[in-house]
Amino acid sequence: MKYTFKIIIGLLFFNNSFAQQIDTLKVIVLSPYKIEVADNYLTEYNKLKKEIVENRSALKEQKTKDKQANIEEFNKQPDYTKVMFENELNFYDSLTIDNYVATIVREYIAYRLYKPFKIKPRIILVSTITSTSDKKQYSDIANNKKNFFIINFPKMKFYKEKGELKIQTNIELYSAKTNEILLSKDNIGIPKGGLTDYPMCSGDNWDCAIVNSVYPNLIDVLRIIAEKNAEVK
Repeated sequence: MKYTFKIIIGLLFFNNSFAQQIDTLKVIVLSPYKIEVADNYLTEYNKLKKEIVENRSALKEQKTKDKQANIEEFNKQPDYTKVMFENELNFYDSLTIDNYVATIVREYIAYRLYKPFKIKPRIILVSTITSTSDKKQYSDIANNKKNFFIINFPKMKFYKEKGELKIQTNIELYSAKTNEILLSKDNIGIPKGGLTDYPMCSGDNWDCAIVNSVYPNLIDVLRIIAEKNAEVK
C-alpha cells in the first residue's frame, strides 16, 4: 500500500506538469531501493545520516533565499525550469545520505541535457519513490507516458577497504516507450577520483565517493536519453 501511495503522488505531479505536451522529455530520478552498510563503516554512516537530517532544513532555507534574492530572474525562467526548481527544493525535506545520489544525478542530467544537447522543454525530477529492478513497477510509474525515462538505483553499498571508503552503486535507465531497461551498470567510487565535467562535489569526502560511483555511467545515460528523445521528434 505504501509503495502504491508513493506512485500515485508521483504520477499526480507528472500529470499536472505539462500534461498537454506529450512529446516533452520527462525523466524521473528515483531514490535508491536497497542500501547496504558494512559494519566497518556503520558508525560513520550513522553520524553522516544524522548530520544531513539536522542540516537539510538549512539547505532548503538557503536555496529559498537564493531564489528570493534573484526573484526577477527566476520569474523570467520557463515554467519547466520553475517546476524542476520547486521539485528539488521540496526534496530537501526528505534528503538523507541514502538518497543524496538522486538529487545530484537529477541536477547533472537536467543541466547536461541542455548543454550540450539543447533539449527543451524537459522535465527532470527527483523523487522519494523507490523501486526494485522491475519493468512492471517502472511501467506503473511511467503511467503510459511515451517520452519518459526512469533513472533508478536498485542497490548501493557503503563499506571500507584498507581504511578507505568505497561506495558501489547500481544504476539503471528505463524507457517507457520500449518498456526496456536500456542500461544497468555497477561502479565503485572512492572519495578521491578523476575530475568531472560539472562541479558535483568538493574535497575528498563521502559526497565525492557517491559522485564517483555513478559519474562514469552518466555519460552513457545522457547519450541514450538524447538519442531516444530525438527519435520522438
